[in-house]
Amino acid sequence: MIYASTYSSLADNSDLLIEECDFFDADFTVDQYHRTTGKINRLSHIRSYCAYYQHILLGCITFSRPSGRWSKDIDVVEISRICFTPYKKNTKLRRILYNFPSLFVDKCCNDVSLEVPVDLFVTYTHEKESGKYLEHCGFEKDGFVKHSKNSSGWNTRTGRTKSDLKTKKRFVKYETML
Repeated sequence: MIYASTYSSLADNSDLLIEECDFFDADFTVDQYHRTTGKINRLSHIRSYCAYYQHILLGCITFSRPSGRWSKDIDVVEISRICFTPYKKNTKLRRILYNFPSLFVDKCCNDVSLEVPVDLFVTYTHEKESGKYLEHCGFEKDGFVKHSKNSSGWNTRTGRTKSDLKTKKRFVKYETML
């Protein structure tokens, strides 16, 4: 269930701007603010968005084709990166933008689904992260991804950076009924 009423006043706030950005702006923002990964994969990249409150950058989200295998019968889009700037250090902004992460993900998913065929959105968080902001915009916990001791992760090709092999929580959101 989408909890739109919990952030409807924020959605109507004229100081909040969520807009599509190009690959290079998203890649720069992710490189600066994402805690665990760096560059975005240009080959699988679909679309990216940045959010601003007045002149302050709040965060970035990128959508891509998933690297994992999914059924060929459904169109899967992965939220490959979500990052937020340290705006929460500002107490006044933190109060105003309390529901911003859920609103941001929800609005961007809705925009992507208008332009790209999507049956299922998927994203991952670290095992110890709650992912509550994802649940508040309609995502459900779908399980855990655990790598074996011998696993090299997603990036097995020569020259690729090492994968983060920590256990992840998978969240999914169905856009259409299958």
